Order: sequence, then C-alpha cells, then structure tokens
Amino acid sequence: MTTGMLITAGGDLLAQMYESPSDLNFHRIRYLALYGCFFVGGVGHFWYRGLDRLFGAELTLGRACKKTVCELLQGALDTVMFVGWAHGMSGSDKALGEKYKQDLGGMLKVGACFWVPVDLANFMLVPEPLRVLYVSVMATAWYGFLSYASHNELTQKAKEDSS
Repeated sequence: MTTGMLITAGGDLLAQMYESPSDLNFHRIRYLALYGCFFVGGVGHFWYRGLDRLFGAELTLGRACKKTVCELLQGALDTVMFVGWAHGMSGSDKALGEKYKQDLGGMLKVGACFWVPVDLANFMLVPEPLRVLYVSVMATAWYGFLSYASHNELTQKAKEDSS
C-alpha cells in the first residue's frame, strides 16, 4: 500500500512540475496518494499473483497475451476510478459525466498504447520477483499522465495547441 501511495504521489508530483513547477498543490498530492494507497497498492498486491495462478507463471507469448488482456480491462477500470477520485477530490464544479465524456476515451486509448507493450514485456521478459518493481516504475509515469489529464481540459488543450 505504501508503494501504491508513493507511485501515485510521485506521478502527480511529476505532472505538477510539468504544469507549474513553482506552484505545487500539496492537497492534490495527498488525495492522490490516498488513492494510490487504497486502490493501487491494495489491488496491486494480489493482482500479479492472481494472474499467475490463473494462467501460469511461465514466460510464454500465449500466457503474456492473456495476462495483458486482463491488465487492459483492469487498467480501464482503474482509469475510470482514478479520474472519478481525482475529479471528486479536486472540488471542480464541472460534472464528472462531462469530464468522462470529454477526456475518458482519449485517456483509455493512450492507456492501451502505453500498457500493451509494457505488459507484454513484463509477462514475457521480466522474472516474477522483479515484475512489481518494473511495473511500479512504469506506473509512476502513467499516474503522472493520469494526474495531468484528470486535472486539465485535454480536449480544449488539444484544440488550442492545433491552432
């Protein structure tokens, strides 16, 4: 749970340093660290053992593909929950449904593009004792993106950048 807390807090810190390095929001870091503690750390502790129990621990392409599909489904649920948590805790007056409608599809696409190669490598190349460490490093970058995307208007930002 501590690892999950550090991963999400670290990701948010990276996002905030990108957004505005001189204006860190420590309240935001705390509420995202709580999400990491309960959801990332709590679920993650049992997740990989469960996948190995379900599909086997051997490093094969077939097993890696099955585990990656499970990871995509779990990752989509995590993204929905993260955005809801971040939005609710941010005090935004915008409706959560509007945030989902505006940005969730793009977040899920980015998630698939990011996590499919990460997970395939994890399940095909990384020995079991090192999997959580490998995923933790990758997840810090991912939660940085999710934090940024959850606290900013991605659709509006993309329109401004293209004009």
